[in-house]
Amino acid sequence: MTLLHCLLTALANLRANKMRSALTMLGVIIGVSAVIIMVSIVEGARAKIVQEFERLGSSLIIVAYDPRKVQEERSTRRLVGLTMDDVRALREQCDLVSGLSAELPVPQEFTLKRYDL
Repeated sequence: MTLLHCLLTALANLRANKMRSALTMLGVIIGVSAVIIMVSIVEGARAKIVQEFERLGSSLIIVAYDPRKVQEERSTRRLVGLTMDDVRALREQCDLVSGLSAELPVPQEFTLKRYDL
């Protein structure tokens, strides 16, 4: 069988089975589009996450405390935490610190509760 003979046979089968050919093409088109869409979504999410990490920088240090542990430790020993004076002193005395931000955590009793109906 030559290449020309195979091509003519394939075209004759496509003409004879138009509905089967159309459904096969539709399935291939839907499958390829689904794969392209999924890869695009995953790559977009990956790029967004990488962008957020780059925005934060690799020299970021976060000092945090857990308010629940503060309550537990308060009964056993005196707990001394950071104050705004400490934040100001760090900003003034540490030359290598490019930025400093103080945060106040919201107590758990002030958070919104979710009710499933």
